[in-house]
Amino acid sequence: MSAEAEKPQQPTTDASHAAEHKAQDAEHKAQDAEHKTHDTEHKQERRDSLTDVHSKPRDETKFLDAAQQAKLEELKTKVLAKVPDHAASDYTYLRFLRARKFVVDDAAAQYLKYLDWRRAEKVDDILTNPPTEIRETLSRVMPESFHKFDKYGLPAYFLKAGKVNSDLLMRYITIEDLTKSHVWGMEYSFQRAAESSERLGHNIDQFVNVVDLSGLAWSHKQTMGYLKVLAALDNTYYPEALGKTYVINAPWIFPTLWKMVSSWIDPVTRQKIHVLSDNYQSILLDRFHAEDLPEEYGGKCKCEGSCVKEYTEQEAHKYVSELEEKMHLANATIPAGKVHEIVLKAGQHGSRYTYYFKPTKSDIGFEATFLPDGAQKPPVMYAHKVFQAPSLIKGMISVPTSGTVKFISDNKHSYWNSETVRFKVEDRENAEDDHFAKHMADLHVDDHEESHPPAASSSSS
Repeated sequence: MSAEAEKPQQPTTDASHAAEHKAQDAEHKAQDAEHKTHDTEHKQERRDSLTDVHSKPRDETKFLDAAQQAKLEELKTKVLAKVPDHAASDYTYLRFLRARKFVVDDAAAQYLKYLDWRRAEKVDDILTNPPTEIRETLSRVMPESFHKFDKYGLPAYFLKAGKVNSDLLMRYITIEDLTKSHVWGMEYSFQRAAESSERLGHNIDQFVNVVDLSGLAWSHKQTMGYLKVLAALDNTYYPEALGKTYVINAPWIFPTLWKMVSSWIDPVTRQKIHVLSDNYQSILLDRFHAEDLPEEYGGKCKCEGSCVKEYTEQEAHKYVSELEEKMHLANATIPAGKVHEIVLKAGQHGSRYTYYFKPTKSDIGFEATFLPDGAQKPPVMYAHKVFQAPSLIKGMISVPTSGTVKFISDNKHSYWNSETVRFKVEDRENAEDDHFAKHMADLHVDDHEESHPPAASSSSS
């Protein structure tokens, strides 16, 4: 009887196990659904943090799932295998990882190129050895200010892009000058972010920008090449550093220029750029404390002199005229119908040249050419323009190998009058150590095309 009584119990046990498995399966499915919901919420929150004009910054390290955390550790391992003494926070690694969509090999390649660039360009020293003269010149032609912080502790930067003196900028600032100044600005902003992190007790590693386009005109289109280089530099070496950019006072020509500029900007970065309407003050006050926002943009801050200082046209020209006097330019008189040539020999590893040319009385042609040793074809032309007196133009060219470089001032269009040209050419003899040219190539920007100013306008310096 006892054996027979036990037989009916077996199906009951099987049924209970089945029910238990079914309950566990349901629990796992519920957990998976919860994780998916959380993941979706986190992704949506990140999308909102990019696209919502009112969104707050967030600590990205707190939103990593297990797979992403593993990829972060893998990236650190790959970088430290190549550069054992490198020290950086998880936030820095994560910026590169997010920029490369969590593809570790791609992020590692970009990160290592970034470290190589920092060593070659001595970026770690730029705050103690700033490009002071370049910054001084830029301040006269490009009103900008690293001005306080937003409500969340992000360093703020204000730029009056519509008030940039594009004519003087193109004459006196080469792309190398502008790049050095921009790198200094990025490093200074990271320094401010670190100070804000320490003050607030949590990580800050992004910035907020306010770009005022009041005064933007078609003449600013000539600076687009410079902007293209800076966008490429930020995409490559400072990914995911932007918190928000607010564009205000956009004129009717802005959509046309934006169509061109936006193609150079990383898609994720584009989502963080917000063009505000005429009532932008309320949105800026939602982002900034009133006492930290310049009065001209709806706040209460009135810095001595100005929160974002502008120099008058007269003040800018006076400064650059004094700058010219310090350049110690040589003089050459060119008879009517003739040319003046400066012929230089680039060494085995090429050279980089910075040139300054200024006709003193009337317009004159100018070109810079390079003929590689042993080449049979016509020389490569790096610049070809007409200078309009008394405009000074500063430019820079790099040549990759040995050959002949010529800087030619052309007075052949004149039948009667001679012309005096003031000039100076600085030669860096060995371009093998020309890290700037190398990294320009890494950015996939055509330095020869973009780094030289077009013909100067008729305004004089």
